[in-house]
Amino acid sequence: PPQAKKFILNTPDGKFPLSKLINFWSLPQNVESTRDNIVCGAAWYLALVFLKRRMIKEAQALIINGSFINQCYNSSIGYIKTLCESGVVIPKQKLPYFFHGFDSIRSPDSMEAFVQSYFPQEYRQLMTSFPKDLTGFIDQISD
Repeated sequence: PPQAKKFILNTPDGKFPLSKLINFWSLPQNVESTRDNIVCGAAWYLALVFLKRRMIKEAQALIINGSFINQCYNSSIGYIKTLCESGVVIPKQKLPYFFHGFDSIRSPDSMEAFVQSYFPQEYRQLMTSFPKDLTGFIDQISD
């Protein structure tokens, strides 16, 4: 969705409470994106690009959003919303896709390992062949 770029990249610390993710991604104009795993792959791809540029906060935000969307794809946003509304601490095994990504943002190395685990070897090799100055490319594909 067009408004996703602003939502994802304008967070002050690269992190999101689950309630904020639910509120944004369950909006009528955004919810369809939670039903397609292509969106999480695009977020993770951009996270790698931002990591290469040492833009850690932005990479964290992209990984968290991609992981949330991946969790929605593998369960549903309704399921996640119900868990959050229950008022109890959510165990990691209830949202494994989300928490796997969330746990990865503790360091650039763990973020890179997490994201690369989702891409085939050929894709990872292609990623390393991109030129160092990707500003125009990032702006173009992230809009």
